[in-house]
Amino acid sequence: MKRSDVLIVGGGPSGLRLAARLAGSGIHVRILERKDKIGSNIVCAGIIGKEVFDGFGLDATLGGSYLKKHRVGGEGKEELYHDLQRDRRLVGDEELLRLFAPKYSDIAKETPLKAFEAEYGKIDTADARTTFDQFFWRTHLTYHSTWHVYIRDLLEISYPTVDNDLVALIYRIPPEKRMNHYIYRQFLKVLTPELARIPYNRTMIPPSAPLLFWDIGRAYQFGREKVKELVFKESKRKVYVRNRRKYVDQVGWMRTNDGWRSYFKTLLLDSSSASREYLDQDYIGCLIKQHEEGTRDNSAKILRLATFELFLRQFLA
Repeated sequence: MKRSDVLIVGGGPSGLRLAARLAGSGIHVRILERKDKIGSNIVCAGIIGKEVFDGFGLDATLGGSYLKKHRVGGEGKEELYHDLQRDRRLVGDEELLRLFAPKYSDIAKETPLKAFEAEYGKIDTADARTTFDQFFWRTHLTYHSTWHVYIRDLLEISYPTVDNDLVALIYRIPPEKRMNHYIYRQFLKVLTPELARIPYNRTMIPPSAPLLFWDIGRAYQFGREKVKELVFKESKRKVYVRNRRKYVDQVGWMRTNDGWRSYFKTLLLDSSSASREYLDQDYIGCLIKQHEEGTRDNSAKILRLATFELFLRQFLA
């Protein structure tokens, strides 16, 4: 048997792609595959998997993460506009006025509304019921590209409009069929049963389980988080149960980790903070205190304020 320069374990898309590139460079490659043939019954790893399950955000688009019953029940685009304005803003008008210094209050009140209206006006769909999640696709998920640079470059070069074409195809599916991850769960079970047996972090129930269990799991996890918050608050910050099912427990870090608590206070409340000219530091201190005491989850607001501060230091200092 001829000696090989490289041994590749697995004849899936990644292994085959790597073998082809190496062989094209004159390197002798041997592939080991446990099945009787390669390139079949793929469990969507490597090249396919990262794009399909991560880069395209299919849990949100095909899975209908932003769809709710009242949003697919015949509401028009105008009603959905007010729904977004009412329920999905991180900081309301009154809080913006408290957060910004008086001389910037008019700008603080007008700018977010203008930016929101501009983005919402770009939504052009024949079915108003898809307006809500299309808005979030444009303003949130489009900035979530796959982390694998080689895969991204390969896909964009070979098929530059693949993301737009795929999303357009997804939105041709009636929203009631995408809601509650109905089709996405079937998609996972057919395409990759192994992945479908892994619990989904929002429900801790695998996609292979009946949808009823997903609803129960979602309600249970929501109630569990509320109980944990209550325990933390009533124990006066002495008892904190870590969140182990989310990607990053930023809420907990900003409440219990002395290093992170000190970092945000120094960054935002120090006399040298660049944002002092624009923001009310007393109110920022109130937001931080509320979060640390467990009376409110202000982590998202604090992180955005920190981003603003770092932006000022990097580009305007």
